[in-house]
Amino acid sequence: MLTIENLSISFRIGEAFVPVTRGVSLRLEKGRTLGIVGESGSGKSVTMLAAMGLLPKVSSRVEADTLQFEDKNLLALSESQWRKVRGKEIAMVFQDPMTSLNPLMRCGEQISESLRLHQGKSRSAARTLAVELLERMDIPNPSDRYSNYPFELSGGMRQRVMIAVALACKPKLLIADEPTTALDVTVQAQILKIIRDLQNDFGMSLILITHDLGVVQDMVDELAVLYAGGVVEKGVTREIMRRPSHPYTQGLIDSIPSLEKRVSRLHSIEGVVPAPTEIVAGCRFHPRCHFVEPVCHSRVPELVGKTSQQSACLRREEFLARIPSVSPSPSL
Repeated sequence: MLTIENLSISFRIGEAFVPVTRGVSLRLEKGRTLGIVGESGSGKSVTMLAAMGLLPKVSSRVEADTLQFEDKNLLALSESQWRKVRGKEIAMVFQDPMTSLNPLMRCGEQISESLRLHQGKSRSAARTLAVELLERMDIPNPSDRYSNYPFELSGGMRQRVMIAVALACKPKLLIADEPTTALDVTVQAQILKIIRDLQNDFGMSLILITHDLGVVQDMVDELAVLYAGGVVEKGVTREIMRRPSHPYTQGLIDSIPSLEKRVSRLHSIEGVVPAPTEIVAGCRFHPRCHFVEPVCHSRVPELVGKTSQQSACLRREEFLARIPSVSPSPSL
């Protein structure tokens, strides 16, 4: 469905281009779900914006050995060709619906617009389908909500409208970028259930971007962990959650609040993700790693291991031997 090989993205800062991702490789099969996790600044969203052709061409540079959706070379598409792909074959739910939805258009009209543009529906037919989709989003009084502006809805309702806009044309691939950010736990669960149910109904593939492993561990088939613009671990979700092979992944898992243990202080990974302009020799995680050795300061690790679980750690085998197999924490 989607193949990304050796993707590197740079942004212009002054007279030079500064890399923000380095050699990212991901693969998604038809009907499957891929989770992309990592802290803010790790390169999750910008990778998917590049895959959607949404990065500004003047100030960014996108290079890859392969960036392909089905039989389409995404790097070679013109803007007119992209307009036929976006919304119809690939759709995206963005982080903040308040800034992604048009504040001057009624919510229902933003759904109808996609149906009229990509499927040639009449205004009345598009309205009927939009109301039906709002109802499937568990939005009460969908006929009335059709005429509401985004500012008149709650955050959870706006997120549902964003999902409805993205799914109006039943795309083959949905990219959901932090779809539950700033929502309470109950609404998070509702939003994720809606996405999962519609994925099953439409038979579409899904990429779920998040910083919270607790959100995705029961929802995604494969997992890719990004740090400072590169993939540090990827593979089958259950294997990674059972026995992570990279210290960063272990830190993210340890940060998931447990329903079984009471603690006075939640675990956190010390330090911050390095800025793209910050030069870090060797492994970019070594300034924050509790498992660091002198070799980590000079050698750049590559992804190694079996296909079901690969990681970029120079001390991978030692780390695996030190960390016992564990059961994932219960989902929130």
